[in-house]
Amino acid sequence: MYDAAVSMWQDTRQFMVDNGLTGGRWGQSNRMSQFYAAQLRFFRQLCTAAKVDTVVRLCQEALDEEKCPVIGLQSTGEARTADFVATMAQSKGADDDELVFESFVEPAALILSNFIERTLLEYPGARTLLHRAKNLVLPKNPLDDLIDRLGGAKNVAEMTGRNKRMERDTQAGGYRYVKRTDYYGGCSVDDVNILERAAFQSGHKNVAIISDAASAGISLHAEKNATNTKQRVQITLELAWSADKTVQQLGRTHRSNQVTPPIYKIVSTNICGEHRFASAVAHRLQQLGALTQGDRRAASASEAMAAFNLQTKWAREALRTTLNIIITGGYVKDPTYETLNPPWLEDMMREGLPAGQDLPEPGTPEYSSRRHAVLNRWCSAASIELNAVGLGANKTKNGIAINTVLNRLLGMRVAMQAQFFGYFSTILDKVVSKAKKDGTYEGTGIIKPGCDKITLRSSEVICEHPNGAAATSHTIFDMDRGVPFAKAKKLLDDELERVRAEQGDAAADRCGAGFYFSESATTRFFSLALPRTERGMREAKIRGVNLMQANYFRIIRPATGVSYCDVHILDFREKYTRISNVTLVEREWNKAYTQGIEMRLQPLHLLTGSVLPLLRTITLVLNKYRDRTGRMRRLQVMRVETSGDDLQRFIGIAVPNDNGVGVLRENLAAIKQLENLTPEEKFKRQQAARRKESAVGKIAAATAAFGVKPAASAAAAGSSPPAVKPAAAEVDPVAAGLDPEVLKMLQQQQPA
Repeated sequence: MYDAAVSMWQDTRQFMVDNGLTGGRWGQSNRMSQFYAAQLRFFRQLCTAAKVDTVVRLCQEALDEEKCPVIGLQSTGEARTADFVATMAQSKGADDDELVFESFVEPAALILSNFIERTLLEYPGARTLLHRAKNLVLPKNPLDDLIDRLGGAKNVAEMTGRNKRMERDTQAGGYRYVKRTDYYGGCSVDDVNILERAAFQSGHKNVAIISDAASAGISLHAEKNATNTKQRVQITLELAWSADKTVQQLGRTHRSNQVTPPIYKIVSTNICGEHRFASAVAHRLQQLGALTQGDRRAASASEAMAAFNLQTKWAREALRTTLNIIITGGYVKDPTYETLNPPWLEDMMREGLPAGQDLPEPGTPEYSSRRHAVLNRWCSAASIELNAVGLGANKTKNGIAINTVLNRLLGMRVAMQAQFFGYFSTILDKVVSKAKKDGTYEGTGIIKPGCDKITLRSSEVICEHPNGAAATSHTIFDMDRGVPFAKAKKLLDDELERVRAEQGDAAADRCGAGFYFSESATTRFFSLALPRTERGMREAKIRGVNLMQANYFRIIRPATGVSYCDVHILDFREKYTRISNVTLVEREWNKAYTQGIEMRLQPLHLLTGSVLPLLRTITLVLNKYRDRTGRMRRLQVMRVETSGDDLQRFIGIAVPNDNGVGVLRENLAAIKQLENLTPEEKFKRQQAARRKESAVGKIAAATAAFGVKPAASAAAAGSSPPAVKPAAAEVDPVAAGLDPEVLKMLQQQQPA
């Protein structure tokens, strides 16, 4: 079934190539974007449906053990089901509630046929494609299928955002499209979710299914004062596009005041392309787990997720090596990978051998010759498959984002997916092993400062915890961000050597890496620019030759080190001029490095010690401030090692200091103040915040009525604007479960 669908999608892409729909013009490019988006949704739906049998089995096992399963998914297929039913009703001249269907709707089939109808039908031969697409045998809607196989609406509490669903009609001998609210005699969709929750918590229904629409504000844990106190078994059928949403959904069954904690089970197929969704979740969970390394159980869980986290520089390096091996037909310059065998290679080498004859001994000329022949043959087949999904040699040799490769991997045949991913995983293990041996591995989502000289200035306890845990401290470091010329020259040489090894000498001259200068009205600034190929490539015409060039460049300066943001290639060309006189660059670089001592030395503020008890409060306080680019602050976990003979290691949360020490102190004071509040004090603050909010609203309404903006009236009154522009608080997933009223109160407690 899967390979048949792959052939259909590859033929559809080839149809678009033959009709010139993959060009650079906006309309053609937009159609290809629609193609890849539809393909990703299609195979995601296919993978979800393939797990239904396993989920049903897990639910039955949980019920047999007197436990209550809670199934989590993201998509319900309502939009495609509604379109299909409306089309059928229109063709038969009947209302949708009068129709009787032979089976559930196939959402995956509708994704493919709708794309062809809306995008390609105007081209000759498209109707043949459409006919093939409609004749594909594909699985049914997973949500409707699950409810039906687990006992129907009388036994399954569905908490989603859809209005209607397919239900079995035993009298008519088919399936009808009915309103969910009919089960309760008619009510709103919001009310039916509340009633379904009550039915599950009271024990009238033994199974619950929640979607993205019900992943916030609904508690399904084994609450002590609920009738149904059976242990919950949360089964994740479909991972969210966003890792934060997955974490939010997992929190529905794990809350305070519960009898027993839940059991989590994440179901995954052996389709290697599905790692695309698991990778995003694993990356986020590892970032959260970076703060829990002191907890033995949390640390082991974090390590268990490491296999799925592909959002790392080590994975990007392994991917680049894998693609280069395929492009070169198995030849590699690095001896590290010359004898590295993927798990399937020796099985392929045994094919064609006489019965009873084994492979030659590894290391012998016969073994090496057979290995290279088989690997070369596989690389040819892999190149054809990669080209069929839009990852030809002209794209892969210049670098490509790992998420893009994982997305396209879904459109390859299952056997090739497994072989490609197996080879990639083998190389990744080798890359990580080498990095660990060299002492450069950092794989838990922790950030390390990008400077060589760090010294400890001071450490002050800001919070003592009543439960006896270690104190939380405000630790200050002095960083020297400066980059000596010798280090800058080595960075450039290493980058050029990498490009030569991967793309040849000509590519090294045109990749853009080198020394540049930019000018202001009075000063000339010298910088080192390095291409960021992992952020995407673009086609550029350089000296009459069409080449792929990086979209972004990383700028490194003598006194300030690595710039805060990468520079887009268009801005880069406009502002920076290349300079080839190395002697001049060295003289000016050393001059800027020596004279820029004040810019080089910068403080780094870290919350260290026991930060987990403060994590919720830290999130609420720090997310009120925007960074230099105006974006919301995100928690950054950092590992710091002091330089010199007195080596010390720290791990903690970085505290922003963009607006001076005053704002930093106010942040820390707010953290202390909010953590030390008693429940009674929180209630008083809550009431005061409500009164303040009401008063501010009345003032705003009054000033608007007279045509005066609130900001203007404040300026007229002589009040100064706040030092920091407050932004709407963005709650981190770890803050899920915080009482909404207390959250509103905390959002009001912002520094002046």
